[in-house]
Amino acid sequence: MDHCGGSCVDSRNNDGCVAEPPACAFPCGGYPDPEACSSSMTQATAESGDSPTTGNQPACLAAADCTDLASPICMDGACVACTEAEMPDAACGERDAGLPACGSTGTCVECTSATATACSGETPVCDDATNTCTKCTAHEQCGPEAACSFITGSCITDCVVHVDGDGGQDHTTIEGALRTTDGPCVIILHALTGANSYDGAEIPFARQIALFGAEDGPRPRIRGAGIPGILVAGTAYLRNLEIRGTANDPGIRVNPGRVYLDASRVVLNEGGGLHIELGGDAIVRNSMLGGDISDAAVVDVDARSSADIVYSTLLAGGGTATALRCDQGATTTVRNSIVVSRAPVTTVDCPGATLSYSAFETTPGGQGNVGVGLYDEAWFSSVANGDFHLSAGGIEAFGSAAVWRAGDPPIDFDGEMRVNTDGSPEAPGADLPTP
Repeated sequence: MDHCGGSCVDSRNNDGCVAEPPACAFPCGGYPDPEACSSSMTQATAESGDSPTTGNQPACLAAADCTDLASPICMDGACVACTEAEMPDAACGERDAGLPACGSTGTCVECTSATATACSGETPVCDDATNTCTKCTAHEQCGPEAACSFITGSCITDCVVHVDGDGGQDHTTIEGALRTTDGPCVIILHALTGANSYDGAEIPFARQIALFGAEDGPRPRIRGAGIPGILVAGTAYLRNLEIRGTANDPGIRVNPGRVYLDASRVVLNEGGGLHIELGGDAIVRNSMLGGDISDAAVVDVDARSSADIVYSTLLAGGGTATALRCDQGATTTVRNSIVVSRAPVTTVDCPGATLSYSAFETTPGGQGNVGVGLYDEAWFSSVANGDFHLSAGGIEAFGSAAVWRAGDPPIDFDGEMRVNTDGSPEAPGADLPTP
């Protein structure tokens, strides 16, 4: 017979009874002797070498137990880097919904380029340098048929419509598309057959409209009749368009809204290229403006308005035409651009303008500007057709006057990569010549 808590049982029942009761034993329904148990545990610890408090216990039972950010995931009882998990992003998301991505260093972060869908709202873009969601600063960050609202930093994705005057899309006119919604909207404009033009359009006050030329064909043409090609009272993002042939009016009039013009031609409009009035603003990138039109200013900025022009080509016609005209008090910046005129008058009439790293016929002063001598139409592919791509002579004449800076357009008018190295010289103007 064996002892089992002071009782006698048949050992054949295999009830775990032992010949002698252990030091910390107590009868069923009773309580242990604290002193006996403490003494027994101390002796067992000394003999085994285990810690009296942790023993061989795991370091963690769940990710919540892992407080070291460098080892945020619990695996097999150990806190490890998230990169060691079978599904790193899922492991981070389960640990903390606010940090649902696994960064390259093994820590859980807000986002990575591979998990950019974690970013939304007014911070839709992942900054890989900090692994945090930030505001968008370029349309390309929002997707192929979306636009960045430079006002809020959010992506315009809820309203996207296509316009093709030849049929087969959502609308046949720009005005019809503008009636789609009162909110921000992206309008994808498809080129008409036979190089025909769409009628001009107005971007109403307080509206944000992105009007982008479709990438699957030539730039769609817009021509104003009785109004400018584009009249901007709200905010317009214009890209990959050709606004030409407008009678009497400029190609674009900003009155008093804001326009962001990118990779577009605004050429051969009788009233000039881009006129900014009544406190309007214009940001111009990678665009060609002007043409052989006499007695009109290519870019005209009134006293309360502003223009910021980078990597663009401004070409004025004859008579009293000027490439850049501003009222006293206007805020105007021109950088990395070509500014020339066929007219035998001042190419630039813009008091207070900041001009830098650009090419003019005569150097106007300012940092890094160059003078290339008397106007030569042969510098360009076809002035008569509003095509200001550089010829071999133009490449030689304008050289590498521009200096690319961080934040400048990474591509040129045709989508070719620019130097993309801060402080590096390259050709000025909208067209980056290919060797």
